[in-house]
Amino acid sequence: MRITVLGSGACLPSKERGAAAYCVALEQFTLLVDCGSGATRQMARAGLDFRAIDMVCLSHVHPDHAGDLAILVQALKVSPERRKELVVGGDRRIGAFYRQVVTEMVGSVGNFTVRVVDLEKGFEGPQVRIATMRVPHSAPALALRLTTEKGLSVVFTGDTGWTDDLVAFCRGADLLVADSSTAEGPPLSGHMTGEQCGRLAALAGVGRLLLSHFYPATDPQQCAAACRRHYDGPVVLAEDLLVVTMKAS
Repeated sequence: MRITVLGSGACLPSKERGAAAYCVALEQFTLLVDCGSGATRQMARAGLDFRAIDMVCLSHVHPDHAGDLAILVQALKVSPERRKELVVGGDRRIGAFYRQVVTEMVGSVGNFTVRVVDLEKGFEGPQVRIATMRVPHSAPALALRLTTEKGLSVVFTGDTGWTDDLVAFCRGADLLVADSSTAEGPPLSGHMTGEQCGRLAALAGVGRLLLSHFYPATDPQQCAAACRRHYDGPVVLAEDLLVVTMKAS
């Protein structure tokens, strides 16, 4: 599994960080977890072929997580060599979102098909199984757990405030990609602090922790320091175009 951080930022513009997006590449299946504004350009910067994307999973439909979905579909539409279907997954409202936003902007796609799936019902695809749980945010939002056929697991919290239910959902994951919008103190509504991310990682016993979703005013080093008060495992600070490689033991 190869994870490329396309966007490690949030909804506020930043010179250094794009909006939330991650490319997860398996041997025979490539998906995006979130597709925030600028994600398609970031794929080009990372040397990734947008035409290889098999699936897009949206944690929620705020623009900093879903804003480039229409751009991606438009790019695939004008790429005549694209034939394989694109799967678009999200919460139970994803069908309405796709029709009202993407179809309205892009129209029909003739050279390939788009299959919209409710990830709250679970998803079984080539080489990967996806489970979700609802998390507290200002819009309906999901955390996603990807488990490969070889047993690797990675959890993306998406945007979320603290909830005890995340501990069981993240239990034993090889990698936790967590919303660390601030370092400590009162969290932003619907988000976690670095300290909370560390507590979650420790309670869930995850193998590695990747802190992400940094606002321009957030100091990632302070997030890491707050996190390490609770979690003594490896902590990585997300940066745009960072690549994390995972192998089954």
